[in-house]
Amino acid sequence: MNNIPSLPADAVVIVGLSPPVMSLAAWLIHEKFPIRHLHVVSSTQGLLALKEFAERTGLPACEQVFWHGEEVDGTDGEPSQIQFQRIVGGLLDNRALNIPLHMVLGGGVNWMISIASQLAAFSLRESAGDGLWVLKTAPAFEHHPGYSKPGAQARVFGPDARLIEGPSHESYLQRVLLVGATRSGATQNLESVAFNDHAILFMGQSVRLPPLQLAFYRWLLSQTKFACCRPQLGNCDSCYACALPAKHLSVLSDDFRAFYARSSHKPGYVKSIDALDFPQRVAEYVSKINTNIRRQANLALYRQLKIGHGEGGYLPGVDKNYLKGA
Repeated sequence: MNNIPSLPADAVVIVGLSPPVMSLAAWLIHEKFPIRHLHVVSSTQGLLALKEFAERTGLPACEQVFWHGEEVDGTDGEPSQIQFQRIVGGLLDNRALNIPLHMVLGGGVNWMISIASQLAAFSLRESAGDGLWVLKTAPAFEHHPGYSKPGAQARVFGPDARLIEGPSHESYLQRVLLVGATRSGATQNLESVAFNDHAILFMGQSVRLPPLQLAFYRWLLSQTKFACCRPQLGNCDSCYACALPAKHLSVLSDDFRAFYARSSHKPGYVKSIDALDFPQRVAEYVSKINTNIRRQANLALYRQLKIGHGEGGYLPGVDKNYLKGA
């Protein structure tokens, strides 16, 4: 068993219907880091068995265990995938500050692993101590009667439980390189966001937008990302400092009103709109752009290109390291 370092961490374990896999994944990540909060993400069908198993066998000691996935019915339908995306994305977006976060891909249907890995690749930061891990289980573990047979007597996974696998067939966690979380010193060769007359070009994909939406997206990008207020940060993470021009919605609305009047084929109509109505128009316009991006982009690209809205104002999610040539 590895010596556990003193730095605490939070962990997210993605698992399907197998309680032993959950237990194994939790103990293996606990061997590497003292877990503060453990988040188990599964489905409606899986959670009942996982909770019952955890009550009988126990999990590594941590401050709190959270269970997620009651609304994910485990089918391959889009509603289930959207719910799963919201859960995992929420855990990544609302993570604790200054606490490393590790995600373990333990099991589940293929789309669960795919969505979770895409979200993790663009949210976790190795420089912050985060990690993405894949559980590699040995055949001896998967087929051991104490773990695979329903109703069998539960066994707690601990350091000695690897004896059932044999010395040459240990289960282990394989770390995955977080290619989307590089720091400024390693981003010289990263692809940059580009534009043509009709679309945003990024990550080998093209996202077409109507001319006015495309122009607004580029304008908003220039208002925020090109005015970086924290050059000492290698990545943007959740920083909204460069969104200062949009700190107050009224300021953004004034700028957007002027831009819209210049770009629209109906400038007279724009001038006739009451200025007090423009804050709502900005939100509606951003929503339309995000909808168009979502329809055309995969999940990882959508999270990079979508326009977010926080206390700092409106801000495209593209990291500044991808804007070198934009």
